[in-house]
Amino acid sequence: MNRFRIAFAIAGLAFAVLSNLLLTSISGIPKPFDSVEANLIEGLPNELNRGDINSSRPLFHFIFSGDWANFPLSYARAIESVLYHHPDAIARLHSQDSRNETVSTPLLEPLFQKFDLEIEYYDLAEELQILKTHIDETLVQKFIDDLPRWIYTTKFRESNKSNIYRLLILFTRGGVYMDVDSIYLKPLDALGPNVVGKESRGHVNGAIIKAEKGSRFMEKALTRLFMDFRPTIWAYNGPQLLTRTLKNDFPECEWFIGKEHGTQPNSSDACPATILGVNGFYPLRWDKTDSLCAELPINDTRVMERKAIVDKETYVIHLTGKKKKLPSPPNTLCRLLKNRFCVTNTTCAMVA
Repeated sequence: MNRFRIAFAIAGLAFAVLSNLLLTSISGIPKPFDSVEANLIEGLPNELNRGDINSSRPLFHFIFSGDWANFPLSYARAIESVLYHHPDAIARLHSQDSRNETVSTPLLEPLFQKFDLEIEYYDLAEELQILKTHIDETLVQKFIDDLPRWIYTTKFRESNKSNIYRLLILFTRGGVYMDVDSIYLKPLDALGPNVVGKESRGHVNGAIIKAEKGSRFMEKALTRLFMDFRPTIWAYNGPQLLTRTLKNDFPECEWFIGKEHGTQPNSSDACPATILGVNGFYPLRWDKTDSLCAELPINDTRVMERKAIVDKETYVIHLTGKKKKLPSPPNTLCRLLKNRFCVTNTTCAMVA
């Protein structure tokens, strides 16, 4: 798979020096730690073809659609939070941008150099062809034929493409998918090979999904997607799809029973995945995230109560609210969470 990288070391170092002046004045944000280089895993392969990713090392997927030159530091932090806990991980940043476009990602360059992180470009129609050997061929081909009309000309085209591709990549390759506005707080290893989380008592979300290769949950979700794809309805092909799949294809899985909050997993032979309570991935309601994470000071009683829950019960936190990109003013929970984990001297000198 083609990879395009341009190093912006001089610009990055200059920015790091300036940013470090700001960093030292912020409480709770780790300064660049001297042992970064010593903590890196040596001897990782520089190149891994798609077919070679059959490893015992953890595999993580992210999807980005936007201007590479303006790749946000907060998104880089999502990747860093994974590499902080799993320095030997295989991390793939998927994009449907032109394969021939020169990628300018100075924020990611330090990570490219030290970890097994690569950008992978994909063609959705081409990738979907793989599913013909696993899902009804006629159904898959009809969906591919309708892509120009259903995907590329509708209002929610980017979210629809992302919803489709995350299921596809998890089914064909396995691993953990995370939205780039998430922060990985602690490992998912003990939760099993397939994990999703409730967003509310009766709904699961797909911003964070762990699935083994060939997962029956992903297979059923993809089949249902192809049978009933509605490109003009927000969330219908994303979190609502996963909820419908659980209800209709796994009726014996009583995932909706039990407390809405908490993180005690709901897992049984009838369920296709470990299903975490709300606090596992989504401890901040989307309509409360702006205030609790980005507006109220961290010493506010409401914020402190929520932070205590996050510290104790949350594995990965999805930081999305009414605003697509949450700001992180000083002395807020967002500032703390987005800067808790960094893995190179250059990126640790920056404040997200």
